Amino acid sequence: MKKLNLGSGRDYREGWMNVDINPEFDPDMVIDLEESNWDLPTDEYDVVLVDNVFEHIDPRKRPVFLTECHRVCHPDGEVVMRWPTPGFGGGWDVTHYSIPSWEWPEHTNHKDAWEIVQTDFNYNRLGWLLPDRIANQLMWLGIRTVLGVELTITPSGEYEETW
Repeated sequence: MKKLNLGSGRDYREGWMNVDINPEFDPDMVIDLEESNWDLPTDEYDVVLVDNVFEHIDPRKRPVFLTECHRVCHPDGEVVMRWPTPGFGGGWDVTHYSIPSWEWPEHTNHKDAWEIVQTDFNYNRLGWLLPDRIANQLMWLGIRTVLGVELTITPSGEYEETW
């Protein structure tokens, strides 16, 4: 099983291809994830991990980022994306461009290219006491019950570049 850790930073994982923009972290490869044509093979990786990286990608560059994730992920592989929700540090980190919602990959530019396999939530104390449906409704009302989101997606079609 081939695994890719994008934006690895200090989270260097043995047995994975670790990629980061900062050579000081000593990644296996230095790549700017906001640029296209990553120097990585096509359809190669069974698991692509994007752990607290996506919110650091300029929203105008996210289509490029997702297109490249799609390209390097094996057709039967999965991309695991994790990001914080606003209000628990995630919204206050000045290096975050913006925090996507958990529905974000359903955007019309991406919905035909990806299938959502699973969405998991990392709850705070209040959130753990409530059913998912209620905890998520409270989030929409501004009551912070979710600390972070983990979204697992798999390539399901081709990208139609409409941006």
